[in-house]
Amino acid sequence: MDTLSMENFQAIDNGLFKKSQEAALTVKNNGITFNSACLAGMEGICYVKLFLDSKSYRLIALACDEKTPGALRWCNVHNERRRPRKLSGDFADLLYEMMGWDIRYRYIITANKIEIEGRDA
Repeated sequence: MDTLSMENFQAIDNGLFKKSQEAALTVKNNGITFNSACLAGMEGICYVKLFLDSKSYRLIALACDEKTPGALRWCNVHNERRRPRKLSGDFADLLYEMMGWDIRYRYIITANKIEIEGRDA
């Protein structure tokens, strides 16, 4: 058996790895999907309105009702349980272009819950 010295190795911080329960947005070339952790962070919310700041590269999904102009249904409800729903359309293409991403790959963006003007985002 070969022996190996640990002299030049560094331990990898577990904070560098995505945890399955972290809120995240997945961007693919055919749409975007907010994961179940995002839905859980905004309990009871079925519609959001998206806002994009192309200078700071930030995206906000602001809770709203279905009558809000521009509202998107971001989940499906089955037996009172909300499940993630893919939002298809040209928005993913806009993100790929803005970020200079390779269309062959998907990208996962960690999300943070905040409050804006008394509404969850």
